[in-house]
Amino acid sequence: MTEETLYAIPTTPTIATPSSLALFVSEAIGMFVFIYGSISAVNYYVLSAVTSSSGVDTLAVALCFGMSLTAGICLAKTSGGHLNPSVSVTVFFIDRKLSVLELMAYIAGQGFGAIIAGLLVAAQYVSWINNIDEFKKNEVLVGMYGTVKNSNVSLTSGILDQFVGSFILMYAIRVIPNSRYKPFMVGATLTALGLLMQTNGFAFNGWRDMGPRIASTTIFDSLPFTVADHWFWVPLVVPFPAMLLAGITSTYL
Repeated sequence: MTEETLYAIPTTPTIATPSSLALFVSEAIGMFVFIYGSISAVNYYVLSAVTSSSGVDTLAVALCFGMSLTAGICLAKTSGGHLNPSVSVTVFFIDRKLSVLELMAYIAGQGFGAIIAGLLVAAQYVSWINNIDEFKKNEVLVGMYGTVKNSNVSLTSGILDQFVGSFILMYAIRVIPNSRYKPFMVGATLTALGLLMQTNGFAFNGWRDMGPRIASTTIFDSLPFTVADHWFWVPLVVPFPAMLLAGITSTYL
């Protein structure tokens, strides 16, 4: 091999396509960081408020969600950091950049990371939760893991709330220019939504809600799935049509 060929730089570098396993692992790591950081913060602030009979620091919670999402996106470099099954489905149908197997790897990785993170948070805070008087173990504490509909609003209002928030989040993801700052801007968008749309929680992400909700059954039994008239299906289902619509809108407008 000559010196020229040894140090020659190809004009068109060949970039290997990540395997489905690599995509799974990347999404699982990113989702774990996002869920662990955000849900552990919720547990701390809510339990501190319940223990001291004070209000929850909603600004701190929203900031933790945004920063955790940013960190998760940055760490899921191989897969691009979807960290949301509705985002992956939108990319699949609108951009047609994923195969069915790759889509399954994305969604499975997100779910795995979310459930493992939820289980770890539950293990860390179960003793604190068990020290709280029984009458305080209500939907407020269940809402530390999966979102809960506000009892003052109707189901229709709750669905509309989740639809609008999901649409805005996906639209922002689509229109924010690709750069090294994009993860921070997406995280800031989630923080803003967390501050402005707190009525029913601000999941806008099926696995962000379902993963910790599944994990919380180790503490609350079946309550996470029966609370608020079986609200669990709303944050699981509603983001899909909302984000698909946002994907279509951002593509053709």
